[in-house]
Amino acid sequence: MNKEKEGSLSRAFMPDDSAPICDAFVVQDGTIADSTAENAAVLSWSGHETEGAATAQQKQSNNYHVLQNYDEESNKFIKTREEANDEGAPAPSSYWGRFNYPVAQVVATREQQEGEYQEGVHHVIASAEVDDRQIRHAFIRKVYLILAAQMLLTFGVCAVMTLHKPLQTYVLEQGMPLYWASVLVLFVSLFALFVYKREYPINFLLLGVFTLAMSYSVGMITAMYDAAGYSGTIIEAVFITATVFLVLTIFTLQSKWDFSFLGAGLGMGLWILLLWSILGIIFGFQTGYVYALAGSVLFSGYIIFDTYMLAERHDPQDYVVAAIELYLDIVNLFLFILRLLSESDR
Repeated sequence: MNKEKEGSLSRAFMPDDSAPICDAFVVQDGTIADSTAENAAVLSWSGHETEGAATAQQKQSNNYHVLQNYDEESNKFIKTREEANDEGAPAPSSYWGRFNYPVAQVVATREQQEGEYQEGVHHVIASAEVDDRQIRHAFIRKVYLILAAQMLLTFGVCAVMTLHKPLQTYVLEQGMPLYWASVLVLFVSLFALFVYKREYPINFLLLGVFTLAMSYSVGMITAMYDAAGYSGTIIEAVFITATVFLVLTIFTLQSKWDFSFLGAGLGMGLWILLLWSILGIIFGFQTGYVYALAGSVLFSGYIIFDTYMLAERHDPQDYVVAAIELYLDIVNLFLFILRLLSESDR
């Protein structure tokens, strides 16, 4: 033998039989071995080596006839399928190797599975949206209940310190140290609230301390205005503040607008207002009507912004933070409106 050649074996199957009917032999250089004895190759046939050119030639001839018969059977199968389709009869099922699966059944099953999958996805999404809305509504109710309790406590303290004259006199004459102590407690409790905002019941205890300190501070201010003869102005400021808060809250909750863009501008305005107030204290000039008007507009904007954040952005576990934000908005709006009205009456 002159040269050894290796081949690879592939099998072809008939549609109705799982046994191999031919072995197609491919030589590495793309040619078939010569029929002479000198050029006979070592061929691989079903995993066994056979020598001899005569054997190779015989198997090549057998393969040719078998493949030819297979082509004829395939053409008959295709022709029968086309004729059946033309006559409206069911076409023969397509050939899938040794597994005879109908194509139409496979396609229908796949479409049914995809439809069931899409239906399941839509159901899960709809259920998640319903659950999210329920959680959000429960969160909003909880925040406004906390806010209502805070406002009732603050209103009650202010009413007592304004209407009870002996207490008002004592507070104005002896209560300044307690006022500055309440301011200190206010800032400390506020800082602690943001640290323990999700730690129950510590968050509620700190919330109560914060609200009491703020109530005493606001009550001290209203007592000063009442002693100065602005008792009617205080009542007027209370009604204006309540009206503005309700109108802006309803407007924000019903609106489809995104008010998150207000955050940066409101923060800058707050710093400007704070700097304005500090400069007024240092240099002793009156901030006056413009300052009060700017503060009223600023905290009206904060009511819109914080209400939007409550309805759309806040985590449901941050109910304490959301309540404090709205509470501070209302209190500051009231104080600026009170100042604005008193400046107008002068």
